[in-house]
Parts: sequence; C-alpha cells; structure tokens
Amino acid sequence: MTFSPNSVELEAAIQDLAEDTIECSAQLHVRIDMLALRLQNLCGLVNALERRIAQLEGIPEVTDVQSRCFLQELD
Repeated sequence: MTFSPNSVELEAAIQDLAEDTIECSAQLHVRIDMLALRLQNLCGLVNALERRIAQLEGIPEVTDVQSRCFLQELD
C-alpha cells in the first residue's frame, strides 16, 4: 500500500491526537483523584463540625443569673 504525503501527515496528526488524548485522560484522572481526596477530607471536617455543634447545643446556655451566681461563688 502506498501513502501519499497527505495521508502520512494525516496519520501523524491522528497519532499525535491519540497521544495527547491519553495524556489528557491521565492528567484528568489525577485531578479527579486529588478532588476526591479533598472531598473526603472536607466531609470529615463537616462531620466533626456537626458533632461539635450537637455537643454545644446540648450544653445549657449561661444566663445572667447563672453568671452572677458563679461570680459570687468565686468571691
């Protein structure tokens, strides 16, 4: 089979495109993995924050009367 100069150039262009596509795909997978790790870390932080909020919501609020009583006990 004989190739014309145009078909050789076309074949080279297609090969370059295939290589670029593979490289871009690999880079995309790396970025997806990094984002997945960041998302996992963020979910962990959100869960810790939710637990802390729930803990703080369970603590009774200090009123002015309670504050004065506490301060009087310190005197």
